[in-house]
Amino acid sequence: MRFRHDEVLAEHWTDLRAAIKERWPDLDDVEIELIAGQPDMLTGVLQEHYWVTKEEAEEQIGEFEDEVLSGEKPLLHATA
Repeated sequence: MRFRHDEVLAEHWTDLRAAIKERWPDLDDVEIELIAGQPDMLTGVLQEHYWVTKEEAEEQIGEFEDEVLSGEKPLLHATA
């Protein structure tokens, strides 16, 4: 599945790391580093940690991306 906003994770990965850690607290720093803005990697890690289907993981990522784009979830550690 192509994510609705693939570029959100890729382009803003550094800024989103804290927000991702807040959203999915079971992810450790090493995993977050390995994901490095790749939606497919994040999908796999969410499936492993949270025992969700691929579709459920993709939906969670899509919701997160929507929150970021709408301003509901501000970019944490963003540089001005």
